[in-house]
Amino acid sequence: MMNSFVLISFLILLNIQISHSRALTRQKTELKEEKTLEIDEKDAETVDIDIEPITENFGVIAYEEFPFPTDVFFITFRNLKINYTIILPTPNGICPQETKMFVFVPSRADGFFPRHMIRNSWGANWVWIFVIVLKFIVGWPQEQQVYELMQEELIKFDDLIIYDIDDSYRNLYLKVYVAFQWQQIFCSNTQYILKTDDDTIVDFDRLLWWIDNDFAHRVAKYPASVFGGMIKKSTPIRNQDHRWYVSPVDFPNPIFPHYANGPTYLLTSKAVQAIMNATDNVHAFPIEDVLYTGILANLANVKKFSVWEHFKLGKHLYLHEKCKVEKKSGKRIPYVTAINGISDPSGIKIAYERLHSVECTPWSNQKKRF
Repeated sequence: MMNSFVLISFLILLNIQISHSRALTRQKTELKEEKTLEIDEKDAETVDIDIEPITENFGVIAYEEFPFPTDVFFITFRNLKINYTIILPTPNGICPQETKMFVFVPSRADGFFPRHMIRNSWGANWVWIFVIVLKFIVGWPQEQQVYELMQEELIKFDDLIIYDIDDSYRNLYLKVYVAFQWQQIFCSNTQYILKTDDDTIVDFDRLLWWIDNDFAHRVAKYPASVFGGMIKKSTPIRNQDHRWYVSPVDFPNPIFPHYANGPTYLLTSKAVQAIMNATDNVHAFPIEDVLYTGILANLANVKKFSVWEHFKLGKHLYLHEKCKVEKKSGKRIPYVTAINGISDPSGIKIAYERLHSVECTPWSNQKKRF
């Protein structure tokens, strides 16, 4: 259970927000009947979307057992309209005015160890305070014990975004929606938003260099932009037993638009805003990278930049990675800023050290790698 001293301190800090929370708790009781899947009348007979159950999880917990301030927000697609409850950030949990990049990591409710390893390697926030804000976004756990541990984790680290939609892979696209919405409300001043998975390694120092010396010049011309490893001419899977099945009702076309590979992609805040403004015109389906950086990005006129050299596919690094040489200083900057597929969380720190210390040449040595 939670340490009583820490909890009392937390409640004193948030006494104003907690009063607001009590009013919202009463309001959620009234909203309980409204939390249903709503379909436009014109689509009622044809919609075919498969989502996990969505429940009023916070509403069934007594206030004394759940002392965090909450609020209700809404998810809106053409074929899906729901409200959900989210824990409000503390005053220190909101992005400072000088924040340059908001980073969110979709995380399983019980993913305590991966989160720990990220905090102690590439996500170490004491180096990037005020410049980069990193949050783990977590849905509702299936077990009471996990919920209790999440409370302790939230109080200790203040880096979780917790909402009450059941946590599952099929609901990942909803998790990304919640993260984008949180950014637009509580971190709207940031210039860039990085989505990255919990099996991914990112070198922030290197990424910020490339943003300042390359990406920013492109953004000056195209303020609404997305950077990622672009996948082209991918086709929808129509096998209903497949985890990435897409119904012809939700996406009837035979080929997906170009989209950024899911493990890591970078968007401007204007791109996220444009994408979120377009969601009510699109059918939702559970493939988040295609949905947001492909279909919605097209509809919102977001410029797409393919940067496979920065966001690599897989976890392997060459002995000498390709780099750019600064003209004035002669300093060599590796192109690679992110790798993914670290399936064992205990290897996150070692993988980060390898990425951060990788040697490079103006050309890549593709014969040796680690």
